[in-house]
Amino acid sequence: MVWPDKIKAGTTSNYMSSTLDYVPTVLDVLQIKMPDARPLDGISLVPMLTGKNDTRESPIPFMHRGKASWIQGDFKYMTSGSKVSEIYNLRTDRFEEHNLYKQYPEEVAAMNKHIMEWNLSCKKSHAGADYNTAYTPVDTWVGIDQGKATGSKKKKKKNKNKNKNKNKSKE
Repeated sequence: MVWPDKIKAGTTSNYMSSTLDYVPTVLDVLQIKMPDARPLDGISLVPMLTGKNDTRESPIPFMHRGKASWIQGDFKYMTSGSKVSEIYNLRTDRFEEHNLYKQYPEEVAAMNKHIMEWNLSCKKSHAGADYNTAYTPVDTWVGIDQGKATGSKKKKKKNKNKNKNKNKSKE
């Protein structure tokens, strides 16, 4: 990255970041305020880039098809359904080969709560609660509060039924 008078040339960092951090960082650099109070999952990377902060305090959350992961400090927590089922130390086990789940029961309980709160916040956002205008979701909500994702399977069954009906009509 090149940012004259802000970042010393040749600087490297082990700071964990995510694409979720892009919008907050650009807003911060350009000194733009969000037009509303909607939550952003990312954080501005400006304090890290300028050397004011070398440790990330907020988590990096991610959700896909009813599963979530949550990176907090050196640890990555992964859910199976709505509960944490895997924990990895990304600093010492970057290939995620050693599940530490049984070694951290208190952390698991705390993370289950944090991840579900974040999931419900995402669910509100998906439904349009964070927007000041009319909003219609483009798809069906599939979060960790829903259990296993079934959206893709239902579509396949529906398509199979269409094919059966097409074949019957040809007879």
